[in-house]
Amino acid sequence: MSSTPELVSLVPPASAATAGAQLRRYRVRDGEMDNFVALWRDQLVPLRKTFGFEPVGAWVLADTNEFVWVVRHDGDFAAAEQAYYASPERALVNPAPKTLLEQTANWMMTSCYDVE
Repeated sequence: MSSTPELVSLVPPASAATAGAQLRRYRVRDGEMDNFVALWRDQLVPLRKTFGFEPVGAWVLADTNEFVWVVRHDGDFAAAEQAYYASPERALVNPAPKTLLEQTANWMMTSCYDVE
């Protein structure tokens, strides 16, 4: 019987994040990038959109087996994030994203330049 290694998270302590954007970096388990990208695209993005999130862009860093994306929310980011993770729909995501990831890190960002 094989067990999944524990996911290491580098998320800073919760803060009073309001409207804004978040940079999310995931180190994907070897051989799982295609599976993770499909899961992200087909299940996670549509679900996040139902909670008011809007993906800004996503990138794969093949040399380091990392997936990086930016997501924004125009309301209370922290409250929307909490509702998203507590939702029954998120619990049904299959496979669970953490089974495909080795490490995660997230940073809230403040815009200093708007592209028009």
